[in-house]
Order: sequence, then C-alpha cells, then structure tokens
Amino acid sequence: MSTNTSIQQRNASNRKARAFLQEVLAGGPQTYQIVHEQAVKQGISKVTVQVVKTGITPQRTLSDGFREARTEPLPPAGRLHRRR
Repeated sequence: MSTNTSIQQRNASNRKARAFLQEVLAGGPQTYQIVHEQAVKQGISKVTVQVVKTGITPQRTLSDGFREARTEPLPPAGRLHRRR
C-alpha cells in the first residue's frame, strides 16, 4: 500500500469520525462509554475517535487570575534544608 493511499484512508476515517462525533454530540455532552459503543457499531476505532476529538475540542484558556498570578523564585537547593 502506498503512502498516498494510507493518507487518503486515514483522512476518510477522520472525516467519518468527525461527522459521527458532531452528530452524537449535537444534543449535548455524552458519556465516553456511550460515544465509544456507538462508534464501534459504526466501525470507527477508539483511536480515531480520540484523534478527531482532540482536533475539534475547543482549547481551554487560563482564567485571568491564574494568568496574572505572581511567582517567587525558589531559593537555591542547598538552602531549602539546613542541618542543625
């Protein structure tokens, strides 16, 4: 099998999985178990669903408070624990 054919098959699998996820999740969140069982019934692998999910999941952003949190430098390692 040529590389081009492999890429075309992968792309077709990803398109099928993307359409599947959009359809299944159109009504709102579903449990992983339900999504996976339905995917298997349609011949979509767990890995393909995971790859597509990662591509369509909105990226989380840090809250402003967390982004602006200040950090203090740690003291040198030798000064963390002093012997008495």
